[in-house]
Amino acid sequence: GVQMREGGIGRARVLQQRQVADNGHQLRLALTGGKKREIRYSLAALGMEVEDLCRVELAGLQLGKLSEGKARRLDEGELAQLRGLVRS
Repeated sequence: GVQMREGGIGRARVLQQRQVADNGHQLRLALTGGKKREIRYSLAALGMEVEDLCRVELAGLQLGKLSEGKARRLDEGELAQLRGLVRS
């Protein structure tokens, strides 16, 4: 974990990593808390700089090609999944 400036510990977990340039990498990370700038601070602690971030999933829901700032209707399965998380 990494000490966050706002307090608490950031715990970004690396799921996948691949090299995309001579000195560049593409990472797929998992977060459980989602603290502000958690990814940037965690990678900075490792001497890495974040060039671009893209969220692909939220609470188990795949975002697909959903544009920034846009929303979509959830299907019944997705609603049931979220209700299950709230009950837990």
